Amino acid sequence: MEEQVQQFATVRGNITALLGGTKGDHLLRKSMYIFSIGSNDLMTYIFTRPMTPEQFVINLTDTYAIHLKNLYSLGARKFGIISLPPLGCCPLARASTHGGVCDDDSNNLARACHVSFDNLLKNLSSTLKGFKYSLANTYNITMNVINNPSGNHKCSFLFTFKCLNI
Repeated sequence: MEEQVQQFATVRGNITALLGGTKGDHLLRKSMYIFSIGSNDLMTYIFTRPMTPEQFVINLTDTYAIHLKNLYSLGARKFGIISLPPLGCCPLARASTHGGVCDDDSNNLARACHVSFDNLLKNLSSTLKGFKYSLANTYNITMNVINNPSGNHKCSFLFTFKCLNI
């Protein structure tokens, strides 16, 4: 994500140069920035386990906080965040369990990351003026589809971002 933030800084410079500082800054503040975060980090962790699960969640959240604050300093104010799905239910993770069931440890980490991200975003929205967000609980959305395959799910993901009011 660090590289993407650097690329955004370049794009920001181009936008403000083309539109002028005030118009460019206004456009950036009114824009929405959507992220799907942490899945690659969690998959890497699952197969390497370089630290405790608690430390992994802390490190990922702290790193994410730095990037969000950097984007905020560049003018971003509205964020749509797609958190971690139940990666313990993906085929690769299931292939590594006895009986091919979902890996509970991986899924517990995905849920822990969502809680940590939620706390981070609440903190940022209370400390950074104009910071607004919506956090999609991709874990619950996906597990609902897995556990209720014949259910009506066509609107569950879109509804998540409909409530942004930003």
